[in-house]
Amino acid sequence: MVSVIIPVYNAEKYLRETLDCVVNQSMCDIEIICVDDNSTDNSTKILEEYGKSDNRFKIFHNCCRKGAAYARNRGLDVAKGEYVCFFDSDDIFEKNILKKMSNALENENVDIVLCEFAHLNNDNIYKHNEKLKSKRYVKHNGEECFNVQQCSLKKIYDLLTPQPCNKLFRRDFIEKNNLRFQDLENSNDVFFVTMALGLADRIVFLNESEVLYKARDHDTATRISTHRKPICAYMAARKIVEDIQGRIIQLEKFNFFFFCILRTIISGFNKTISAEEAESYYDFLNQRGIRELLEIGERQLPFVDKDIINKIREFKRNKYSKNTYYHDYILELCLEKEKHVIEEVFLKFREKNQKVGLWGVGYNGKFFYKFIQKMGYKIDYLGDKSLVGNEFEGMKILDISKMIKYSDVIIVSTDKITKSDVLSYININRKLVYDIVGAELS
Repeated sequence: MVSVIIPVYNAEKYLRETLDCVVNQSMCDIEIICVDDNSTDNSTKILEEYGKSDNRFKIFHNCCRKGAAYARNRGLDVAKGEYVCFFDSDDIFEKNILKKMSNALENENVDIVLCEFAHLNNDNIYKHNEKLKSKRYVKHNGEECFNVQQCSLKKIYDLLTPQPCNKLFRRDFIEKNNLRFQDLENSNDVFFVTMALGLADRIVFLNESEVLYKARDHDTATRISTHRKPICAYMAARKIVEDIQGRIIQLEKFNFFFFCILRTIISGFNKTISAEEAESYYDFLNQRGIRELLEIGERQLPFVDKDIINKIREFKRNKYSKNTYYHDYILELCLEKEKHVIEEVFLKFREKNQKVGLWGVGYNGKFFYKFIQKMGYKIDYLGDKSLVGNEFEGMKILDISKMIKYSDVIIVSTDKITKSDVLSYININRKLVYDIVGAELS
């Protein structure tokens, strides 16, 4: 049996859609645990209505608003299923998601199953059905069972995201490791998911055409966690450091934990916070936050990649600069760690006099272009479906057909650009395809 845990707060606008997605699952052996966090709209009435018509529902009500972490933990405490998942009250998902994921968890004997996840606005949530990650990407990154000590930093960044909703967990694994959600206004799922991924012996990414979790972008105060306080990201990172002090963990896993600590700290520079909040958060990190983290984790530092630790320490050496930390830090670190692979690939291109096209000129693509320039190599053509006709660095951005016509090799700037339409078009034209860390996709 699968226990489906759903925290609910003022979700009347989309709650029926989400509950219908659960009720209509092809897997019937489920319990649906809904924890109403003292909603003030019609959410409570809707939950009671579903509870009366389907005995698989277990409805709980908080006497006052306590937040998503408390709601999920309350659900975990009463869950009876062998497997457990955490859905949000305004998202939708295919009817086979639980059956496919539970089959994979059982057949592969893993602790966690991941499925594909897409953040979409309300206008596109029903229109969007294509997979973001190609079969080649999944084969390269997660088709076989793996654990975090086998992951490159780029794989961790792309695949092992900190939200719980696209994951199915073995409940005895959660209980054995005494994992619960952290009581924070936001970033309250980071500790739980990071520790689960880090402690798991076996993880698998499920590449099934019928499995896609679609999350609505939250843009109103109806979300169960409202204001995005940057200090919550720091508190999540701190709890990870504190928790690993009392556990017996393989030394090879410390890179994962400290990389996630870095990623979590940076997530505090969220686009939704003001410039004043961001600068204040940075000052806190610079003055004491980083120092305290490293003091707590002092015993692990000798076993952590020095580049990860140096990136964390850089907060104390640099002044605050708007928009710098949220984007640059992680991507730059991933590229630096794979620099030898990238150099090997671009040397091969140069020796064969091959023209190189870069598909995707968003933030990652632009950063990669400049990174390659600093290495002394060249991108010959740029392509991007949404930027055709624009210019970047004096180069005109082409559509996919023209870029393929002129290029011998295509670099894609992110895993999300390996959509079926783009890759199939490239493959029909028999072009070599690589991702930005040098992994061959074709």
